[in-house]
Amino acid sequence: MGASLGSALRTADPNEMVLWASDGRSVETLDRASAAGLTDAGDLASLVAQAGCIVSVCPPAAAIEVAQEVSELGFDGIYVDANAGT
Repeated sequence: MGASLGSALRTADPNEMVLWASDGRSVETLDRASAAGLTDAGDLASLVAQAGCIVSVCPPAAAIEVAQEVSELGFDGIYVDANAGT
């Protein structure tokens, strides 16, 4: 789902870089993100340092943990929780 959303964001503004964090992700996820034209920030800390807006798409069970980690990394931009409901 994340690669599809990232692809849609790239289509909306092809000049805008759409970041994602590959750290701990599968080869299949890497392939989908690459095919969608997403830019790999490496890890969440690097993504947070570069992004002005974060759209979180992760398993629902991890949503709160991810949001807390983003906050602890000092992110002060727009944060959108786009995770499926539990």
